[in-house]
This record gives sequence, C-alpha cells and structure tokens, in this order.
Amino acid sequence: MKTEIDRELLVRYINGKCTADELLHVKHFLQDPGWQHALKAILEADFSTIEPAPQADETTLEEWNQEFRDKYFKKMPMKLWYTKWIGYAAACLLVLGIGGYLLGGHLVKTKPAFTTAKVMIEKTNPRGIRSKVTLPDSSVVYLGAGSSIRYPQQFAANERNLTLTGEAFLKSQKIPSGPS
Repeated sequence: MKTEIDRELLVRYINGKCTADELLHVKHFLQDPGWQHALKAILEADFSTIEPAPQADETTLEEWNQEFRDKYFKKMPMKLWYTKWIGYAAACLLVLGIGGYLLGGHLVKTKPAFTTAKVMIEKTNPRGIRSKVTLPDSSVVYLGAGSSIRYPQQFAANERNLTLTGEAFLKSQKIPSGPS
C-alpha cells in the first residue's frame, strides 16, 4: 500500500496544527514501509529549490573577523569604580594602625633592649669517679661516675634550670621567697 503525502501537511504536523483527518493521514503515511523514500524525495525536492548563499568576498570575511576579534578578544580597560573607596580604606587602616601602636605600647610590657648572656658552668666526671658539686643557690649535687651537669652561674629569681646527663643525687635548698 503506497500512501502519498505533501510537504505542507508535514509542516502542519510538525508544528502541531493538523486536523484529526490530517493526523490520521500522516500516521498512515508513517506506517507505510516506504515512508522513508517518500520523505527523502520531498526533502530533495525542497533542497533543490534552495539557492546557495552568495560567497562572501575576502574583504567582507576579514571585516567580520576583525569585528569578532575586537568584540571578544580586545582587553577592556579596567573600570576602577572602587577608586573612591580606596581612600576610605587607606584612612581606616591608618587610624587602626596608629591606634594599635598606641594601645599596644601601653598593654605590652617592653623588654630591655639588651639581655645579659647567661654564663653556663659544666662539670663532667670521668668513668669510675664520683664528685660533689655545690650549685649557686647552695644546693648540693652528688654526681655519679661518667655523668655531667650543666647549670647557669646565677639562677633566675624563682626557677632553677639545669641539664643532667647520667646519674646524680640532688639535695636542693628551698627557693627563698621574694619580699612580701
């Protein structure tokens, strides 16, 4: 069974503007085994009526390319809409910096510009010999054989730091309390 169909009916079908009878006619057309050949013939007839587009000459093509490059690849100048805010931000930073400097000087205790170097004393026992060492605060250290001790010449007010390698017996004195 061969069903014929015209181009205008197909356009109305694609646009959804067919009547019920026309819709039934298109469905019969699409059920026909030869519908692809008939549709190909309609499309070839339509394509043969289309005139080829005129060839653009070289200058028109170059003008279009230049316009495209100008529009999409040209670096736009940076708009500094925020330039008026830069002054305000700089003023705020200046005020905060000066305020922090002035407040920071009163809140943080400053250390002296120079510090005195601590003189360290080191006592080492050879193997097989024990010794007795008296520390600057009158504490006594009985140093074992092959051991060493390192301590400052003068301890800080409320702390005693020393370094011991090996074994020792310590007899420490009470740290004197400061003035009450």
